Amino acid sequence: MDTGCLDRVFHFFSNPTNLPRLMPPELAVEIRNIEGGSLASAGVGTQIALSVRLLPPLPLRASWVALIVEFEPGRQITDVQVKGPFRHWRHLHEFESARRAEVDGTFVRDDLQYDVGFGMLGDAVARWFLADRLRHTF
Repeated sequence: MDTGCLDRVFHFFSNPTNLPRLMPPELAVEIRNIEGGSLASAGVGTQIALSVRLLPPLPLRASWVALIVEFEPGRQITDVQVKGPFRHWRHLHEFESARRAEVDGTFVRDDLQYDVGFGMLGDAVARWFLADRLRHTF
């Protein structure tokens, strides 16, 4: 199986400047700052400060700072929230070569662990509103 596709997809995902292109346009993600790593590739310790519209179409924006805590080239990237709207956020991106209908490709899997906080009220919001938004986003 050709790993060239996997390498290209991983490179695209690991380039922090591509983050706005990976997110739904209605979130209007803007990069405010990138520390550590390089503009072409993140790595363990890279911190990315974003501004994001959490409740489109409302114009209200929130700051979100993510830190790359695991980085295994061609295999996985894990980021955690340092500052942002969640009480807890951990996002694992996994990459795997795949072949479907005789075409080489890459399977990308996202695993999210999050807590919005606010006890039972936050759990209700997560279940009734946020879970669908996150499925759409990832």
